[in-house]
Amino acid sequence: MLSFARKFVALVPVAVFCFALRPDALNLTPQPGRMQALPARTLWVWERPEDLRFIDPHTTAIATLDRTVVLGRTVSIIPRHQSYIYPAGTQRIAVVRIEAAASVTPNLLSTTAAAVLDLASAPDVAALQIDFDA
Repeated sequence: MLSFARKFVALVPVAVFCFALRPDALNLTPQPGRMQALPARTLWVWERPEDLRFIDPHTTAIATLDRTVVLGRTVSIIPRHQSYIYPAGTQRIAVVRIEAAASVTPNLLSTTAAAVLDLASAPDVAALQIDFDA
């Protein structure tokens, strides 16, 4: 019982320190750049039909699942199947999900990069998010 009390007393200052931290005091604020130009709120739009005409493009961006890239013996691209509607002027973040099979053939880097990076130059894409499942 005494060792528990000692551990508890030792952890109290650590907990107080953690709650007192401010991200800006540790310089954890993001660097200025492309992402700061996006609205503060983002709605994620996954694989189902969505009608987002109600959102305000000045306050809300959307992140849309654009495709899934499956790595195995080859690279397979599964495009989004469901439609979505959003107001003009909405900033869109294209999301690419990468899934790897149990066994992945080496030397797929350039094919995988091409399957992902062509979205970065699309005129309606403000940013690119890559989700990788290992």
